[in-house]
Amino acid sequence: MRRPNERQLARTLSNVLPLRYRYKAFASVNPASANFRQYWSEWFSGEPLLAQPDVDLVVADLGDLIGIELKYLRLTRQKDKLIFQSPYYEGIGQALALLCYGFDYVQLWHCFDQDIDVTKVARSMESTRSLLHKLELPLGYAALRVMREGKEVIPREIHGSFGDPPLLEYEQAPDPRRYIRSELRNPICREVGAKRMREFIEHVLRIPKTK
Repeated sequence: MRRPNERQLARTLSNVLPLRYRYKAFASVNPASANFRQYWSEWFSGEPLLAQPDVDLVVADLGDLIGIELKYLRLTRQKDKLIFQSPYYEGIGQALALLCYGFDYVQLWHCFDQDIDVTKVARSMESTRSLLHKLELPLGYAALRVMREGKEVIPREIHGSFGDPPLLEYEQAPDPRRYIRSELRNPICREVGAKRMREFIEHVLRIPKTK
C-alpha cells in the first residue's frame, strides 16, 4: 500500500490504543475547527479563539490527559535517490506548544517508515533522547516503526539495542503510560489559561472531567 500520512497514522493509533490498553483515544483534534469554535463562542462569548496547533492524539486514562505529537519520518527523493534527511529534532517545537493545552503530560512519538535503514533510525532516536534529556524538556519520547502489510498500517514500538541488529522491535504500539515520569509532568498545566483549554477540550470530546 501507499505510505500513510500523519492523519491516517493518528487514526490507526486511535483505534489500536483502546483495543490494546483500554484507553480512550482521539485522533487529529483541531481546536480551530468549526466544531470547537461553536463551543468556544458558547463558553466565552466575544472572546476570540487564538490559533492553536492541532493535537495528533489525545489519550485519557486514570485521570490523566496525555497529548501526543506524531511525526511520520520517511525517505525523500533527492536527485533520483531516496534518502533519509528528517532532523532528529523534528516535532519538538509542536510538542512543546501542546503544553499550553493543560495536558498532564505531553509526548513526542517519532514514527519511522519501514524503508529507513535501522542504523539511521537508531542514531536518530538516540540523538532525540539525548537532546530532550540534556535540555530537561518536559516531554516523553517514544519511537515506532510503521510497517505496511497489504492494506494494513501496523505501528510497532522500537527501542535501541547495544547489539546487532541495532533495534529491538515489538509487536504492539507503545503504551503512553510507559513514558510517564514525575519529572515530565506539564509544569504549566495548572495555569489559568492552560486549565481553561483543558476543560474546553474535555467538554468538546465528552471526556469526563479528570481534574
